[in-house]
Amino acid sequence: MTDPETDEWATGRAIDAIVDLNAHLSTLLIDPVLLTVPVYPHYGAMTHYPLLLDQLRDEGLARQAKVKSILQDASEKRGVVLGVTDQAPSVQLSRTDGDAWSAVKDAAAVHDAVLFIRRVEASEPLDTPELLKDTLEYSGRPILVLTQDVPSKLSRRVGVAWNGSVESARAVSAALPILSNAEEVVIFSFPTSKTDANEGDRLRSYLSRHGIAAVVETRSPETSVGEALLAAAAQSGVTLLVTGGYTHSRLRQAVLGGVTRHLLARSTIPMLMAH
Repeated sequence: MTDPETDEWATGRAIDAIVDLNAHLSTLLIDPVLLTVPVYPHYGAMTHYPLLLDQLRDEGLARQAKVKSILQDASEKRGVVLGVTDQAPSVQLSRTDGDAWSAVKDAAAVHDAVLFIRRVEASEPLDTPELLKDTLEYSGRPILVLTQDVPSKLSRRVGVAWNGSVESARAVSAALPILSNAEEVVIFSFPTSKTDANEGDRLRSYLSRHGIAAVVETRSPETSVGEALLAAAAQSGVTLLVTGGYTHSRLRQAVLGGVTRHLLARSTIPMLMAH
């Protein structure tokens, strides 16, 4: 949580998701402001520096109190426990000052996934924050990306974008608990010069060993794979899309375009992504 204007909006959607998944939610309140205070070498400005730090700390504590109140109200409304507990679903709050990436990386090491909430209101492509990109590529954990249209049951119909890559395999592995509880699972496979037409059947066989029944939809993309995937997912009524992220480097995706880049810019469907 880094944007005070969206704290309440994001909190409600995050708690809705963890209620559906019967999960624990750690809300990380990040106040990077103390790192951005300018320090001037002349004495006149330095005499006011401690007062400025005190003011910023007070503002941070005030925001923490406000976020805690938001969490309390949202948790009570949904019957969720607020505080450290083994009972799921539950919500807890922690606050840190400083660099957002360091805070998220440290938290990711002891969590199953990192949740990002994004507003999708305009028809223009979304700008993807560097924090989200870095978390996907370097944290070693999958990310769960939600928009304002979180379904009442996130795991009702789960789609899996599958091309046999390492990234896709990691995404499926991370999603196994969700896939096991899904009402329906559909595998999307798009044969290309690098993806065999039987890849979807290979994954279906793997999931069946975990007691997960899935259907395979093999399609030949008439447009880019990213566009075709979102169209197929929307047509199929998918409530969550599981996919690998950054099979190619970010630089190559930025220059040539790529599936991950397109999904992050255009998807209004919740996504679980892994690199």
